[in-house]
Amino acid sequence: MRHNLKLLLKRSRGFLFSVFAIFIIWVVSSMSEPNRYRESFELCFDGIDTAKYAIIEQDSEIAIDITSNGFRAFNRDRKKKSIHLDASQILKSDKQLSKHVVNNGYKLVFNTEEYLDSIRKQIDLKGVTDIVPIAKELKIRFAERESRTFRPDISNVEFQFDGMAGLNGEPRIAPDSIVLYGSKASLDKIDALKARRQVVRNISESGTYLVALEPVWERYSDLRISTKSIKVYLPVERFIEKDITLPVNVDRKAIGITSSIKLNLYPTHVTVTYLVPENEYSNINTDAFVVNAVKESDSNQSFRAVVTSFPSKVKIKDIKPNKIQFIAIE
Repeated sequence: MRHNLKLLLKRSRGFLFSVFAIFIIWVVSSMSEPNRYRESFELCFDGIDTAKYAIIEQDSEIAIDITSNGFRAFNRDRKKKSIHLDASQILKSDKQLSKHVVNNGYKLVFNTEEYLDSIRKQIDLKGVTDIVPIAKELKIRFAERESRTFRPDISNVEFQFDGMAGLNGEPRIAPDSIVLYGSKASLDKIDALKARRQVVRNISESGTYLVALEPVWERYSDLRISTKSIKVYLPVERFIEKDITLPVNVDRKAIGITSSIKLNLYPTHVTVTYLVPENEYSNINTDAFVVNAVKESDSNQSFRAVVTSFPSKVKIKDIKPNKIQFIAIE
């Protein structure tokens, strides 16, 4: 009896193994059969300048029937990708674009059959045997925005120079004009485009610096800007510091004192400290410097010393003393 039981168990194991093998063969066979399913992808239209054109309406998705082997059907959790259609060729010329004018705007229609090769390149085709876009056409409609041009204002930017370096000339801004696109109502609310408050430190030589703009246009959803930052070129030179002693002049008419009144100034001369570019040092004419006494509204006993004339290449750094005492004798 024990022998019969062992024989029965042996036959049962053989039967179960056969059933399991048949099941595996069936699963593998089923998985290897072609499988068709549908997936949707986000649709993007490239080459349309959304600063210049407002998107009025567009197909936002593209549905595609995908045929794959069965193994691929069990692996459909791949990361979703966007499908991009290129409109740049149509937008390259006014002549091309004029063919698509519809109701004061533009309408582009993409035949999916013509763009099938481009779509194929953007889909993971591992295990995929065929793709068929559901829609025969994909559409986008857009219109030109109104525009307004601004000259960027960099007064909010503080440029700090290193050591004896300094600005020699005017900063150059590129681009020197910025375009805002949008509705007239929104454009009317923008008075100026200014750089963000920022400090550019340790400037020691000529160079170009990237400066971000204050994003005031973001307050209005329909506004777009041609660029969010500008480049500022600073012409920088090394300077030499020099002192010069100059007499203080008095313009009697300017300070309201008649010629009959005698003025005694203390001191009669001041020391002016100025900066001059290294390559201009020997060309400076000291006779071009003039210091005048300017009346201060809050004082009846002193003038303020001001350098009223000096060479264009020079930067005035300091005047000592700054205040000039005086005695008026009738």
